[in-house]
Amino acid sequence: MRFSIEAAGTTATGSEGESVANASMGELFLAGVVPGLCLSAMVGLTTSRLLKYCPDSRAHALQLLTRIDDRRYADFMGDLVRILCSELDGRSLQLLEDWMASGDEKRFVVVNEVLRAGSSELLYQHGPVIRRMLQRAKDAGRQVHRGLTRALMDASISGVRAGRPGEPFAADTLLKAHAEEQMARLSRVDAAYELYRELHSYAGQSIDLQLRQGRLMDEEDEA
Repeated sequence: MRFSIEAAGTTATGSEGESVANASMGELFLAGVVPGLCLSAMVGLTTSRLLKYCPDSRAHALQLLTRIDDRRYADFMGDLVRILCSELDGRSLQLLEDWMASGDEKRFVVVNEVLRAGSSELLYQHGPVIRRMLQRAKDAGRQVHRGLTRALMDASISGVRAGRPGEPFAADTLLKAHAEEQMARLSRVDAAYELYRELHSYAGQSIDLQLRQGRLMDEEDEA
């Protein structure tokens, strides 16, 4: 049965227009968001324990992920990574790579959110597996590849950037140099090339912005 709710505090109606509930915003939150978070928390904790303690953890975790193969929980899975994992390690990435091997687009949606919850260290520490994932995404289609590229870019530029006013951030300088190095090694048709090209462009623009601000501050001091 299909339901619709116009706004908190108003009446929810079913597919035939009949009144089925009258709920406040708090009640709607408890009825919809909280159960989803609880389910995701149980899935995340179970997966985490499987990976840590079970000899056949990869196989069991893959089965668990397959059972909750639903894009509705993709955002929750990304949030869980932030809560439960300080950083994605090689074993976790291998699990995700194995799981996405089917090429199912729904699985890529979940993988995107999990990777988006990572950090720039993914590129520096796990470049080979990231490139393999991007190749799998490219094989699955343009939109799938674009989604994974965007998720990895978001992870790569996440975090706080700090430095002296008017000077490039160290993180941007490192990112630009790393992207240049990878682009020199890859062909333009490589699945990872687009990611490094966009990261190079982002870091370059950020560096230029900081330098322009430095020049403006110098001109103000001289005025």
